[in-house]
Amino acid sequence: MIEALFFIEAQGNHKEVVKNSLKKLLERLKKEDGVKVKSESIGEIIEEEGMFSTVLDVDLKFSRFSSFLRTSIFYTPSAVEMMEPSELSIPREEFLDGVAETLKTAKNVFSGLDMRFKITGDKRKEVGLKTEEIEEMMDAGAIRAKIVFERKAKTRSGATSELLRTLGDSVYVNTIKTKKVESEKPFEGVIGIDAVILDPVAFMDIAIIHTPVLIEIIEPDDILLTMLDLQDISLNLASTFFEISYKVTQPDQGSYNEN
Repeated sequence: MIEALFFIEAQGNHKEVVKNSLKKLLERLKKEDGVKVKSESIGEIIEEEGMFSTVLDVDLKFSRFSSFLRTSIFYTPSAVEMMEPSELSIPREEFLDGVAETLKTAKNVFSGLDMRFKITGDKRKEVGLKTEEIEEMMDAGAIRAKIVFERKAKTRSGATSELLRTLGDSVYVNTIKTKKVESEKPFEGVIGIDAVILDPVAFMDIAIIHTPVLIEIIEPDDILLTMLDLQDISLNLASTFFEISYKVTQPDQGSYNEN
C-alpha cells in the first residue's frame, strides 16, 4: 500500500470555474480503480492580475504501484509528499506492469498528437561491463534489464550511436545488438541492449522518452524503492505529462522537445 499527499493546482479567469474544475476532478479521482481518497481539502481561491488559482490537497492510498503511476500521469500534481511506506519492495512483474502502463500511455499520447521527444547527448557510452562491475551495481540496488527499441537512421552505426548518447548517465550498457528489418538502406530495425540501470527514475524515463517495444527485467526478483524514489517518479511523470498538455493547449509553443 502506498499513501501520498497530492497537491493539484487549478487556474483560470473565472473563480467558480476554477473551484468547480477541482470538484469535478475530485469526483473522478474517487472513482479511480485502485485509489482511495482518505481526505481532501480545497484551498482558498486567490486572485492575481485577473487570474484565479487554488490548490486541492488530497490524501490518497494506492493499492497498486500502477495506480500510483497512472494517477501521477493523469492528475499531474505540482507537489507530492509521500506518507508511506519508507521503503517498498515490489515484485518485478508488478513493477513491469507499472512501466508497461506508463509506456502505453506515452505511446498513445505521442501517436495521437504526432509528438516526439528530441533528445541530445554529448558523449557516446562505452559498451561492455566486467562481471565484478555488474555485481557491484546490483548490490547497490540497480536493475538489470533487456530492452528493445525500434529505430530508423541513415546507417546501423548511426542508430546505435544516437541511442548510446541519449540513454542517460544512470544507464550502463553491457551488450548491444541490432537487427535490420529491410535489406536496403537506410537502417530500419530494432536495437536490443542488456543494461544495468542505477536509478528507478531513469527506468521510467526510458519508457517515456524512448518508448521501447520490449522490456524484460533480468534481476533482481524484487525492486526496492525508497520514499524518495517514489516521490521522484511521481513528480517526474506529472511534470512531463503536464508539460506535454501545456504544449498542446499552446500551439504557438511548437512540438515538445526534451534536451
